[in-house]
Amino acid sequence: MLLTFLRYRYTKARMSAYVNGECTPETRRFIARQIDSDPRCYQEYMRVREIKAQLEAEMPRLGKPEDAQLSAIWANIQSEMAQPAPEPVPQARIRLRPRYSLGYSVAMLLLAIIMLTPFAYDGQKSAPSGIVQHPLPEVTAAVMTPSADSTNEASAIVVAAQTDPSETRTRPPQFNTPAPRTPPQS
Repeated sequence: MLLTFLRYRYTKARMSAYVNGECTPETRRFIARQIDSDPRCYQEYMRVREIKAQLEAEMPRLGKPEDAQLSAIWANIQSEMAQPAPEPVPQARIRLRPRYSLGYSVAMLLLAIIMLTPFAYDGQKSAPSGIVQHPLPEVTAAVMTPSADSTNEASAIVVAAQTDPSETRTRPPQFNTPAPRTPPQS
């Protein structure tokens, strides 16, 4: 369907040249086949032939030029072609677009902002990260030490407190744990 439409458009565009005998032989054969096979092409062919006939009928009223008139027109054309073309007058140059467009300016501004943003913030005054940091726990170890009266008493000895050496703030006080209970001695 699309191919027939494209053939019709091709034929219609060249119909006037076909009727006036201005086509190549290959194009004439193609258009003749289309006129025979497609009714729309045949209607276009008939329309162009009628227009040509009307023009041929009307031309004598306007008058046909004589050979002397055509010779005079051709001589005027040749004399105008022989004259050198006048040099164009230089006109003021009009700039329609600015030298640098607005898009380049905006791109450069954004690039400058991106490049200078790290220098605008002070590293020590940055906002907290939102991650809560808890103090490190203290490590205690229970060591069994024998006493003089050979009763089993446990005493808690603080072995070490884990602290972060880079941490400079003071740690909050830890809760005191009660001493272990010992049974009463009798």
